[in-house]
Amino acid sequence: MKLNSQKLKELNFWEIIKESFVLAWQKKYLWWFGLFLILGGSSSFGFSSDDSKRDSSMKAFNTFFAQHPAFTISIISFLIVLCILLFILSFFARGALIKSIHQELAEKKSNFKAGLKMGKKYFGKILGLTLLSVIFLIAVAIVMAIPITSLFAAKAFIPAFILIAIAILIFIPLAFLVHFLLRLGYLYLVLGDLSIRSALENAYSLLKNNLAANLIFFLIFLLVNFVFCIALFFLLAPVALILFLVGLILFFIFQKIGIVIAIILAVLILLPIFLIIVSFYQVFQQTAWIKFFHAIAKPKIEEKVLEKIPETKKITATNAVEEI
Repeated sequence: MKLNSQKLKELNFWEIIKESFVLAWQKKYLWWFGLFLILGGSSSFGFSSDDSKRDSSMKAFNTFFAQHPAFTISIISFLIVLCILLFILSFFARGALIKSIHQELAEKKSNFKAGLKMGKKYFGKILGLTLLSVIFLIAVAIVMAIPITSLFAAKAFIPAFILIAIAILIFIPLAFLVHFLLRLGYLYLVLGDLSIRSALENAYSLLKNNLAANLIFFLIFLLVNFVFCIALFFLLAPVALILFLVGLILFFIFQKIGIVIAIILAVLILLPIFLIIVSFYQVFQQTAWIKFFHAIAKPKIEEKVLEKIPETKKITATNAVEEI
């Protein structure tokens, strides 16, 4: 059943945002799961696009490696293992976060240990759905890139650029589709305990039948993300300014050593603040999507595909929903 204009009006987006913010603020143990999601998602090495900087960095690395080979190999091995562990932990954390929020909304007791245990159950499914989505997008990109590359090789530049424009127009909607299918698919995997295939089928059906609501919610979160970034900037800017002034003082006193001390201080102070705030925001965002899912999936509760998901109570301004 598609969401008609009346049903769309019944969706109280403001209440979803407000209640999600309150729950995310009150249940601070959930921030750990948000932190693991951030660290797992950023477990990658970056490289400078400046060739001169990259060359100088490589020369410095090679020199250091020649002088301390064992130490360098140990550090690199440790970082690789750490990145892999954080990457794996992020999939545990996603399932744990979804299930723990679900428990909190149903006013059932939960904690970090219990949430991580529940997240373990859905690790394989969440990893599988994520890899499937990534492989799909990569495959589409490769298929689109082959004719474009061939045209450039043949020096047919105008047709190549036209094909690039067409490819972009095709790829962007596909990326949006994958985004929504992942968001809703994760919820079906965890809350409905469905298989990857069933989760994708139900996610697609829910998206298709509630397309307007999903697009509106997506646009609302674009605005929320913008406001969050502005608030984060104004929160961190004064701290960064104070640290910059301290760095200047240290530079005049200790010269280069002062700069090193200032950088270390900045990392030790700014990085934890940043991670705490963004971890909270991860919890808030996931809570909002779960509550939105409750609202749009409710009319289909009695259908066979959602038999494993119990019915929710009506969302109010002061009480969280019970278990769906």
